[in-house]
Amino acid sequence: MKHIAKRILSFLFAVCMLLSSVGDLTLLVFAEEDTAPILELETKVDETYEVKASFAVDVPAEWTGRETAYMETLRGSIALNVREILAADPTEEGTDTTDPPAEPTFDNYVLRAKEALKLQDNALVAARVLGISLQYSATGADYHPSGAVTVSVRLLNGQLLNNHKCLDVVHIPDTAEEDVAVLSSTVSETKDAVEFQTEDFSVFVLTDYTNYLTVTADSAEKTYDGKKLTNDGFTCDGV
Repeated sequence: MKHIAKRILSFLFAVCMLLSSVGDLTLLVFAEEDTAPILELETKVDETYEVKASFAVDVPAEWTGRETAYMETLRGSIALNVREILAADPTEEGTDTTDPPAEPTFDNYVLRAKEALKLQDNALVAARVLGISLQYSATGADYHPSGAVTVSVRLLNGQLLNNHKCLDVVHIPDTAEEDVAVLSSTVSETKDAVEFQTEDFSVFVLTDYTNYLTVTADSAEKTYDGKKLTNDGFTCDGV
């Protein structure tokens, strides 16, 4: 009987330990599910682009239990602003070109993007320059999320890149003290949208370019012109 009683006690002890472990696991799962809500904003630019920005929101303690109401209040007070910076029209007659521009031009932004990507002049096929920001609608002051923001840019009337070309997103900060950054990005299968993450807003350059390469055949080396390379009987298109 003593042996049986000991076995029963051991079994009960093991069950208690198991229940305790399951309880800990339940708490961990609950903690993982207790994540910050996501706010998504979107806008269109001249029926050319559809831009979306989504980010996690830290709900203040005084709004506990009313998270949905806080998110709707925040949605109504913040605007996603997007403007496209276009290349100057050489046929336009305007101000004295000797005067320095009030802000960087399309060409300035593209040049900095090319330098960051280390592209040759003939490798760049196209560039789109977008100024993106989150601002309070009432004051125009910048809104700064506490973490990274996922941004999606969709071209509504075509593709962002064509076959045999690459696309990178380059972030140009507002101040010269900050470094230009090439952001990790993903192009959609339909090639009409690109998605990237950023923690700072200002100007983003969407660069459409061709990879350049060098082919060596025997002792003859041919350079690449950004479009195709021809070398004694064979042609290499850009990849």
